[in-house]
Amino acid sequence: MGRFKGNDATRGLQGNVGDFYNYRQRLGKTVTTRQVGKRTKPLNADQEQIKERFIEAAIYGKAVLKIPEKEALYATKKVPGKGVYMLAMTDYLKPPVIKSINMTAYTGVAGSTIIVRASDDFKVMRVRVSIYAASGALLEEGDTVLNPENGLDFIYTATAANNVPAGSRVKATAYDLPNNEGSLEILL
Repeated sequence: MGRFKGNDATRGLQGNVGDFYNYRQRLGKTVTTRQVGKRTKPLNADQEQIKERFIEAAIYGKAVLKIPEKEALYATKKVPGKGVYMLAMTDYLKPPVIKSINMTAYTGVAGSTIIVRASDDFKVMRVRVSIYAASGALLEEGDTVLNPENGLDFIYTATAANNVPAGSRVKATAYDLPNNEGSLEILL
């Protein structure tokens, strides 16, 4: 992809030149790309799934531009070369990640804590923790609170007693602005 800076001959140029090049305006700059021919082979199942996900991301990006609150959130993270629409699409395509679940302070007693570290390319909106007994029964679940000291960790305070923590499972699920999920489960 070529970019032109200060070239009077290409300033504001848009459209196709023959079957070879395409000129367009992006963030106030003229960009040129080679034209790609029509696809002759049908998409396989994986490619079709990727195409559908990209279409959903484009729809989400357009919707963000219509909601002033969401547009303002993305505008705070704008970087050169990427507008709000592109940031929203990128955020839609990349789910949050649970990096770790720290169980050192969890003893099975109500009031003990679990620390979850989650990240996202834009912002983690919330993290939910579920605690399952060794039998598989759900003991409790709830939302965490962001640790204000580091802004990275989410703290969950247990509300129910877990008399036999050994063999229990803890699952943490993070959600981002487009409501994508990323989860991690550990066995005690």
